[in-house]
Amino acid sequence: MGIRKPLYMWEPIFNKLTEITTEYANDVLNVDPTAVTKYVNNQNYQERIKCFFTRHPLTVAEKRKLIQKLEFKNEYWRECLPGLFVSNEGRFKGRTKTGYTSYLPYLNKNLMVIKYKKKEYNVKRIVYKAFYGNLSDVEVVHSKNGIKQDFRPDNLIKLTKEEAGKKTGYKAKRKGIVFVDEQGALLNEFKSTRDAERVTLYNRQTINECCNDKRKCYYSIGYRAFMWADDYYGTAR
Repeated sequence: MGIRKPLYMWEPIFNKLTEITTEYANDVLNVDPTAVTKYVNNQNYQERIKCFFTRHPLTVAEKRKLIQKLEFKNEYWRECLPGLFVSNEGRFKGRTKTGYTSYLPYLNKNLMVIKYKKKEYNVKRIVYKAFYGNLSDVEVVHSKNGIKQDFRPDNLIKLTKEEAGKKTGYKAKRKGIVFVDEQGALLNEFKSTRDAERVTLYNRQTINECCNDKRKCYYSIGYRAFMWADDYYGTAR
């Protein structure tokens, strides 16, 4: 029996690397195992599930090379800091003497930040300002879908600190998330989207959109597999 090769999926917009198995790629992501090696070798971006496949954790240089290959229809850019630009798809690039280089945001103490010219900046605030205008010191930027890594402009909303507190307070009171089969039978239950992601390896954005029933089709899953627990227990028989 051959040695199992490691396999990772990297989501460039969220700068998130997850170790998976070939079985997971096949059963959950609907990716043919025989095609995985080709995707790894060719470094093809998987548009349907918005990731690259790789055999090793990527270096910053490798991530920059991959993200610069991406092409999005109708993507446009705004300057968010002098010489730093962000697109409506959530990509960052900085001006250099010879052109542009990609910048990658990351989580620091539960906050998405980006390091530019030796200083860290709150990603959601600079993105919001670039696309919608100034913010006061008492205003905060909230992700509409509840996923802090999703800082694309159309997912951002400006709130007062009081309004933000009410939103996060409501979420804290939710019963959690249920994972169900195609017939609606309960498979598992989780306290949060983070817990569900850790166990099932589904992307938190996909889980959140399932819970909020925002998609017409769930291509990576095949059906609406996640619901808010309070919704499920209110409808389950």
